[in-house]
Amino acid sequence: MTISTFGSLKTAVANWAKPNTSLPSAETTSRIPEYIYNSRAELQRILVNAKFRKLDNLSTALAVTSGVATIPTGFQGVKSMRQNAGDFVRITYQPIDRIEAFDYAATGQPVHYDRVGDTLVFWPATTTTVRMRWTGSLLALSADGDTDWLITDHPDLSLYGALLEADMRLDLEEMRSKWEQAYSRKLGDLLASDQSTPDSLIPLPNGFAA
Repeated sequence: MTISTFGSLKTAVANWAKPNTSLPSAETTSRIPEYIYNSRAELQRILVNAKFRKLDNLSTALAVTSGVATIPTGFQGVKSMRQNAGDFVRITYQPIDRIEAFDYAATGQPVHYDRVGDTLVFWPATTTTVRMRWTGSLLALSADGDTDWLITDHPDLSLYGALLEADMRLDLEEMRSKWEQAYSRKLGDLLASDQSTPDSLIPLPNGFAA
């Protein structure tokens, strides 16, 4: 069968984990989605740390109100921040303690930022829009028809990762070494396919990576 959606991935995991066996409904409806979620969470951490470019996003007009902006859904970290006017002057990272020590009454376009919880804090504390390149997350799968580039382009990696999670509960030790080898090989292929760029070599400030 073709693995192209969350639903078909769940079916494939059931077929591979226990071939020719009808798994209990609790396993197929609850546990198998958890295996997939856990494997994708681990893979996301790997891709974020590797600065994998398919996680890149661009907010061309991120709204800043009185020096504060809400982080986008799925936000993992800032790759670059610029003013959204004129020559797109770079907005640089500064720790929040240092930002709070700056002149609160200062005006003009933002020149510094930090993340505090689910918000980005800017100085000067003006109302404007900024341009932000940021690292996002893999899609949060829910409906059977949900899909993303990882499932459609790398169904084998998605399958092997979920099976390794399933082994922790179903005791599938006889197949684990083969799945580990396949997963490691497919993950290596995925990471090798992503070419380095100058931005990918800039380390993220502390607190901006998952």
